Amino acid sequence: MPAPPTRSDATNFNARADAFLSALPTFATEANSLASEVNGYASNAAASAATATNAPGTSATSTTSLAIGTGTKALTVQTGKAFVVGQWVTVTSTATPANWMHGQITAYTSGTGALTVNVTAVGGSGTYAAWTIGLSAPSQSSAALLSTSSYADPAWLTSLSASKLIGTITIAAGGTGAATGADARTNLDVPSRSGVGASGTWGISISGNAASANTATTATVAGTANALNTSGNYQLGSLGVGTAASGVAGEIRSTGDVTAFFASDARLKENIRPIEGALGIVLAIGGKAFDWNETHLQARGGEDGLFVRKADFGVIAQDVEQVFPLAVRMRPDGFLAVDYAKLAALAFQAIAELKQEVDGLRAAGQALVSGGGANV
Repeated sequence: MPAPPTRSDATNFNARADAFLSALPTFATEANSLASEVNGYASNAAASAATATNAPGTSATSTTSLAIGTGTKALTVQTGKAFVVGQWVTVTSTATPANWMHGQITAYTSGTGALTVNVTAVGGSGTYAAWTIGLSAPSQSSAALLSTSSYADPAWLTSLSASKLIGTITIAAGGTGAATGADARTNLDVPSRSGVGASGTWGISISGNAASANTATTATVAGTANALNTSGNYQLGSLGVGTAASGVAGEIRSTGDVTAFFASDARLKENIRPIEGALGIVLAIGGKAFDWNETHLQARGGEDGLFVRKADFGVIAQDVEQVFPLAVRMRPDGFLAVDYAKLAALAFQAIAELKQEVDGLRAAGQALVSGGGANV
């Protein structure tokens, strides 16, 4: 089977997923072929085991009365056998083969027939006085691919045929529950190559003109990317242009000039009128020099000499809110913010009002001058 896809290798995810899913439909066929081959070996092993078990020198009987159990078992068999220390044997009840003991020979005296076996596996229970002893395969651990407690009967090998893989394999059994790559992708909830249905945290590598999503909230864009879907809608936490993003939600930083034009066409507006008392509003707001507190500085990443400075100047939002609330908004974090760009309109009208006052004073002064000249 090809290597399965993994989120840690986002660049090759699609290629690996396609290869893996394409190989799944043929997996059952290949596994069945392997099972048939193993069954062939099993049949040969069964024949060889039967021959070894029935060989006169490596098979025996005993009338020693023994209880089924693990540990050292001593029994008397025929003399002149070919048993040697270290061989594995199964001691089976002659009358009831379901009762047996399996272990390794620790001693055999050819002249007396005394046989000692260290039993490590048993089947059944009870005490018996008629036994058949034969060579068998070594005991296997519980973690083995194939394990059994008795090897006297090699029929266990042919049980492989019962484990053949037929048809589709369920997801619970380690399969996909599908016969095609497309169905397997659906069953396993694997996102399609177009990104439909993707969820969670994914690393996205974009190169060339690959960007085509209409909406995106998280993306790692490779340096080779040269195009985005300009008709799409994108939401970002913060944005850095020519510099790293600050990480402050909604903040945009740029090391270059930002040029923007605001909608202002008269055809888009109604109820147009001058700002009343603009000069008084400007005088009430004034201009302030101040230092940002440490909480604010740290929230924006600390002083950097460019975007964030402790010493600054501007206006105070609460002052503006008292006399011109249209220019103030409360942010989601509960702090007030001022629309500095639109304060320019307030300044324009204040200048216009100031000019009116200046023009009035100038006219009054000229009148005084003219009247005084006539009197002289």
